[in-house]
Formats: sequence, C-alpha cells, structure tokens
Amino acid sequence: MFFTDRSLKRGESVKLSVSKGVSSHMTLGVIQKDPLFFRAQKPLSPEDIGCFIPLKDIRIHKRELVMQVKLGADGGILSATSKHPENVDRVNIDREQHVYIALYIKFGDVPVLLQECSDGQTIRFHSVCGPNGQLESERRMARLCMPNPWSVCRLDKPLLIGQRITIKIQPLIETTAKVPSRYYVNIGWNCLDYDCSGNNCVSEICNLTKSLNKEDIGEKVEVEIEMTSSEEIKFTLSKEDSSLIGLEGDTKHGLWIYFQLLRVKLAVTYNTPVTCVEGKSQRASRSENVGKDVPDGPFNDPNHVSGNNNAQPMEVCIDLEENIRKNYTNIKSRIILPNILDRLYEDGYLTIEEHDKLRKEEKADDLLGILRKRPIERSILKNALEKSKHEHLLTLFGLFD
Repeated sequence: MFFTDRSLKRGESVKLSVSKGVSSHMTLGVIQKDPLFFRAQKPLSPEDIGCFIPLKDIRIHKRELVMQVKLGADGGILSATSKHPENVDRVNIDREQHVYIALYIKFGDVPVLLQECSDGQTIRFHSVCGPNGQLESERRMARLCMPNPWSVCRLDKPLLIGQRITIKIQPLIETTAKVPSRYYVNIGWNCLDYDCSGNNCVSEICNLTKSLNKEDIGEKVEVEIEMTSSEEIKFTLSKEDSSLIGLEGDTKHGLWIYFQLLRVKLAVTYNTPVTCVEGKSQRASRSENVGKDVPDGPFNDPNHVSGNNNAQPMEVCIDLEENIRKNYTNIKSRIILPNILDRLYEDGYLTIEEHDKLRKEEKADDLLGILRKRPIERSILKNALEKSKHEHLLTLFGLFD
C-alpha cells in the first residue's frame, strides 16, 4: 500500500495516472492517520491498518487511466476516473482529521504516477509503504517489486509418519464476487523448519511436490497428504489422481509442509492420530478386527499398527505446547542446557546442528521453542530429564507418574 506524504487541503484535487501495461487490480482510497503511524506494520494492507476508506475498485487491462481525488470544501471526498469522468463517487469523512490518499495495488506490473495538485503544489508518495512496494522518480512513481505477489506459509508443526492432512483449496473471491483470472498453490516439503518471511518461494526453500493452478483447482478442491513411511509421502488429488513421492534426508522428526499461495485460501484438517512404535511414528489403524463402529476421534489400538503386524505396545507422542505455556518462566529458569541437550541428541530428537547451536548460544527458550513445535516420545523426554538431573521438572512438563 502507498500513501501521499502530506494530507489534502480543502478544495484541493490530485490526479494519479496509471501507465499502459499488463492487467492490474488496485483500490483507491484514503486514510485519516499519518502514514508514520504504520511504519512498523509489515505487510501493509487494508486489513492490517484497519482505517482504510475505499473510494474506487479499479481493474485495468493494457490501457492508461487517470484517477482523480478531491477533498470537497464541506469535507467530503470525491473520486472519479478518466474512463467515466461523469461517474463521481462521494464518501463522507471526519472533517476534523487529516486526509491522505492511499493506494492499494493488489497485483500488476504497472507504475502509478502522482501528478501535481490542482493548485500547483507538489505532492509525493510517502516513504512508508508495504514491503512489496518500490518508489521511483523522487517518490512521484509507485509500483510493485513483485507484480504478482504471493505469500509463503507452512504448517505450524511437522507432518509425522502415519499422519494425514486434508487441505481444502478455494480461490480468493474478490468483493465483486468474481473469481480471479489466475490463481495457484505450490506445495512442497522440507525436513527443516525455515523462516517464511520475505519474498522467498517454495521452490527455493524446499522440494516442490505439486503445483496446482486454476485449471486444477476449479472452484474448490481437496488434497490429501499422508506421510506413509520415512521414505515416501502420498499425495492424493482425487480417487483417480494419487501418487507416491520419494523422500530424501532425515525424516524421523517429520516433514514441514510449505505452501506458496497466489489468490487462494486454504483450510487444513488433521485426519489421523499419530503414535510411536519402536522409535518410529506410525498411524493407529482402524482394521477389521477392531470393529466397524469405532467412533471418530483419537484412537489407539495397542495390538495393531498399519504395516507392522509384530508391533510392540505403542506410546503416544506428547504435545508439550500447553504445559510449556503454563510453566514457561519456571521451566526456563530451572533448566540446565548442556546435559539435557546431550541426552536429546543421543536419543535422536535433536540434530547435530541443533545440538551444537543450542550448546553454543545457551538459550533455554530456543530449546523450549523446539519442544513446543515438535512432538516427542514420552520416554525420550522423561529419560533425558532424569539422566540430566532434572527430575524436578517432570511435573512441569506433565510427565509425573
């Protein structure tokens, strides 16, 4: 989002011209707060700042356009475009507050030039803008760094062996109720947890598994992803479209699933409980000998595990997020890192990179961050605490028998 560097005066009008280019979509509006108020807000969008007053929703395809905004003497905002100069929109605003022009460019490789005001006064774009914005020509021209900006996100915890998720993908419908002309989602995985901030893309930070565009998604589609073993992940788009993809790297702690989104929204559901057998995560199976009237929800059958007919009694991987949250200050002040790090590394919970980094920096909160995100077998954590003389923390972690 872009703003003017000063507020409008009563009766003053400003023109913004859009150069001829590819298809673009933007919303012209105003704010009544100094843009400096948003300087620490990244990214900047109408939803983020909350005080954006829209005037016109503008779609342009390979043509030039001039937009005009005028602050009326009575305090109202008038707006029009060169395509329909007779179609003037009016929005009433708070007369006691300043008025800054705001321009939200959603996508499109087109520069917008801020022209002179009606009274000959200079006006420029404010230096405060969104992370995908760039200013040129002494801040008189604004454009996007990435013409088709995407967003990259990931699941909040790794997908473990035997765990299955369902992803519902839908195009992001605009306010005009029109489906975007182009949208897609790229899905990938990595054994490591990467920072998703910035303008990175899925193919740069992980192995790209699937790319689904408008033709694949349609109006709505469901995708299932299941980590069937430490060597394969199953990707199902439909009953007729299911494939197994080989995995590489150390997957014993699961896979982080990443998404690159362009004008789509996702809803993720976890379908399967995760259990641990002989040091490996497995999926508890509802088999014929269990019964057909088993209710939905978490289920553990100690006598049957998919793909392991000789399995020993299972132990559920524990999720420590709630216990750590409740006792965070107490745990952090009483935990001694070196010994417990060595035990967790010996049991295969920490990688050598994580172990060395945590020992070097001696940050207890970093270890607690890993324990909150990555499920751990109860016996591994209990053993690590007892062997490193942290028995006093068993109750805080919820491990007291």
